[in-house]
Amino acid sequence: MKTWSAMWVGALVAVSLQPWRPGAVTALSQLHRPFHLAAFGLTALVLSRFFDASGRPLLPPRFPPARAWIHAFLATIALGGVIEVLQHLIYRNRTEWGDVRDDALSAIAAILLVHAARAAWTVRESR
Repeated sequence: MKTWSAMWVGALVAVSLQPWRPGAVTALSQLHRPFHLAAFGLTALVLSRFFDASGRPLLPPRFPPARAWIHAFLATIALGGVIEVLQHLIYRNRTEWGDVRDDALSAIAAILLVHAARAAWTVRESR
């Protein structure tokens, strides 16, 4: 899973920093914010598995410990911040701190959704 995590983060950074980014992710597009929400929500999920040192399989449904979620959340915010600063330094555009905010919100939403799914699964299994 660590290899897949590294590949996902590498692809996200590469797409975010290449000069011919698709129009769907430029600041003027209506899809810019949804792209951040989806990409960084998924990043939080992927990184939660990266930071889960237990090595246990995902199936049957198993969820990483709280420490892995905290690390994933902080790493997702840091990654979003580094990407924004690098875009500013490389392309001399303004730093979009709202994107970092969206990245953090998407990480929180992804974590909450997974915990809601865990609660629902636990209730279902207890019946």
